[in-house]
Amino acid sequence: PHTHTHTHPLHTTHTPGMESYAPECTEAKQKYEACFNQWYANKFLKGKVDNECDPLFQVYQTCLQSALKERGVDLAELQATSPPTFESPEKAKK
Repeated sequence: PHTHTHTHPLHTTHTPGMESYAPECTEAKQKYEACFNQWYANKFLKGKVDNECDPLFQVYQTCLQSALKERGVDLAELQATSPPTFESPEKAKK
């Protein structure tokens, strides 16, 4: 199966079809991943960079955030402990 390296906050790269951290969000995760993989292979690699799967990601992200909150996971704390991201010097100057 094709895996991707595209990531969003709260989205980890997995083989499509893997369950979500929150089982109630698995269907939303799988729909987003299926859409993303099709978009990546058929559009992004051909130069079309507008990700039409973002609405599906938002559904999954909202579900996951709600599930984490219900489980007592502090999302702000989780994001604060995630690895830092780096910007190019040109982008940082803007």
